[in-house]
Amino acid sequence: MISFFILPVALLSGTVAVSPEAVLAAAVDDFEFGDHASVVAKLEPILEAEEIALSHDAIVRARTYLGASHYMLGHTSRATRQFNSICTQAPDHRIDATVFSPDIVAFFDRTRARLASPSEGGVTVPKPSRALD
Repeated sequence: MISFFILPVALLSGTVAVSPEAVLAAAVDDFEFGDHASVVAKLEPILEAEEIALSHDAIVRARTYLGASHYMLGHTSRATRQFNSICTQAPDHRIDATVFSPDIVAFFDRTRARLASPSEGGVTVPKPSRALD
């Protein structure tokens, strides 16, 4: 009977740890409802941690939603930083045009092109080499 009271008290006191995956899922929901400031508040602490407790794919996904949220809030330099990080960590990643607005997709594509263009001061990210058989 005591266990029924422990969970609500723990939830109210904020002592229950929430997994980074659950935070990412909640941030995605917030993005879908247009609460971009909440996305930033949820994802920045996870992505700025010394050790990020997410898989590579989840980190790319989180940076995509964080960058898109910064863009929607008018924080283009912060959006650029997130998108640059994606392009460096996952060179083949593309923004899903069925999820994100055409403006966000275009901004990501411009960021990617600028990063890859030596004439813009960007760095071409080499593809991993494959061992010969």
